[in-house]
Amino acid sequence: MATRRPQAPTQSASGAARGRTMTLGNEARVAGTDREGGQGCLREVAWLGAGLVLPCGSLTFYRRAARRKVGLAVLFFALFALLVSTLATAGVAGALLSTSSDVRQAFESGEVPVIVIEDGVARVDADGPIVLLDERGMIIVIDVTGEYEALDPSTHEQGFLLTRTSLHVMNDDGRYQEISLSDLHQMLGRNPIVIDGDSVAGAWTTFSAVFTVLVFGASLAWNGLVDLAYLAVLALVIWGLVSLFRSNTGFGSILTTGLYALVPATYLHYLFGLVGIRFLTLQTLLLLPIWAAALAVVLMEPSGGLLRGERPMRLWRALIGLPALIVLCLDLIGVLPHRAVVAWAAAAVSLIAFIAAGLLTAGTLTMSGGGTDVTAGPAPAA
Repeated sequence: MATRRPQAPTQSASGAARGRTMTLGNEARVAGTDREGGQGCLREVAWLGAGLVLPCGSLTFYRRAARRKVGLAVLFFALFALLVSTLATAGVAGALLSTSSDVRQAFESGEVPVIVIEDGVARVDADGPIVLLDERGMIIVIDVTGEYEALDPSTHEQGFLLTRTSLHVMNDDGRYQEISLSDLHQMLGRNPIVIDGDSVAGAWTTFSAVFTVLVFGASLAWNGLVDLAYLAVLALVIWGLVSLFRSNTGFGSILTTGLYALVPATYLHYLFGLVGIRFLTLQTLLLLPIWAAALAVVLMEPSGGLLRGERPMRLWRALIGLPALIVLCLDLIGVLPHRAVVAWAAAAVSLIAFIAAGLLTAGTLTMSGGGTDVTAGPAPAA
C-alpha cells in the first residue's frame, strides 16, 4: 500500500503578500526615520550658522527661537563665545608677532637701552618713557619713571606698557589687564629677565606664545562664563518685570531671546570701537533695547501684520550677512585696510540687503497666501 509523504505547511498567497507588505513598510519607516534624522541634524547645523546673522534683523527668528529648547540657545552662545575669543586671540597674537622685528630694530639701533627685570622690578637706563611703537591704534611703551601709569583706551585700541613693577595689556575689545612682573617671572620661568638686542627676538616670541594662551583663556572665560552669568541675572530681572503683566511667561524664552540679542549687540560694540566710541557699559546699553524689542515681538500674539504676522523662516537670508562677517573676521586678525570705513560699509550694505530681502519675501508670501517653513516642528520651550 502506498504511503503518503508528509507535506510542509504552506502559506497562502494573501498571507505572503501581507508579510512582504509589512516588511517593506518597516523598511520604509526605517529609511524615513534615517532621512528625518539626517535632515534634523542639518537643520540644527543651519540654525546654528543662521544665528550669527538672523538675530540682526529677523523678527521671525526671535519668535521661533523662543519656542525651542533653551539648551540649544546656550549651545549657540557657547559656540559664539568660542568663535569671538578665537578671533580676538588671533588678532592679539598677530599684533605681537608683527611687532617683533620693530622692537628688535629699536634695541639694535640703540634707541632702547637694556631692560633688566629682576625680583619683580624692572630697571631701564633711561631718563623718561620709551615709546617703541605707536601706529594703527597700537602702542608699546616702557616707562619706569612713573610718568605712564596706565594705557588710555580713548587714544589707542590695544597696547603694552611696562612699568617698574607691572605689565599693562589692553586688548582691542576694551578689556584691560595688569600682570605683576613677579607673575611674569613664573610664566617665563626666568629670573632675572634680560631684554637686549640679542635676546629680544627669542624673549618676545616666548612671551607672545605664553601671553596668547593667557589671553585666550581669559577671553573665553569672559565671553563665555561671565557673559552667560550676567545675561542670566538680567534675564531674571526682566522675567520679574514681564511677569507683572504676563504671568505665564517662561524664563527660558526670556533668556533665549537675550542670548541671541547679544549677537547684534556684540557686532555694534565692535563697530563703535573702530571709531573710538568705547566705554565699560556700552555693550549693555546696546543689548537692552535690542533685547526689549525682540522680546516684545516674542510676546505678541500672532494676528497678521508686519510684526504680528506668522511667516516662514528663511534661513538662506543668513548668507546675505556672510560678507560682513568675513570683513569683521579679517579686521579682528589685523589684515583689513581702512578698518573703520570698510567694516561700517560692509555692515550697512549687508543690513540694507537683509531687510530688503525680508520685505520682499514677506510681500511675496502675502500675495501667494502661504509658504513653506524650513524650521517646521520646533521643540517645545524649556
